[in-house]
Amino acid sequence: MTRALAVAILALVSACSDFPQVDAALRGTPPPGAYPTIAALEGLEEQALQSRLNKNSGPALAARAARLRARARALQGPVLSPPERRRLLRAVQRHQAR
Repeated sequence: MTRALAVAILALVSACSDFPQVDAALRGTPPPGAYPTIAALEGLEEQALQSRLNKNSGPALAARAARLRARARALQGPVLSPPERRRLLRAVQRHQAR
């Protein structure tokens, strides 16, 4: 009963609080400074053109692919060492026997 009364009082007190973000959302008006800045289209076009592939991209991409393949091969090995695997299997068998 005391806990329920405390929760009810807390709910009543928090209902009296001001929440500007919630009030603005309910009114449909954005808070001040909420609009993003608009970038110039010319700058975006230049940036997109510079990030395209060029004559030097092939070797760089091939080198990256080789590094990724090497990482993948390194991850192919066993996760547990043989002693760890034996110990784990013994523990599983012990728990299954119960």
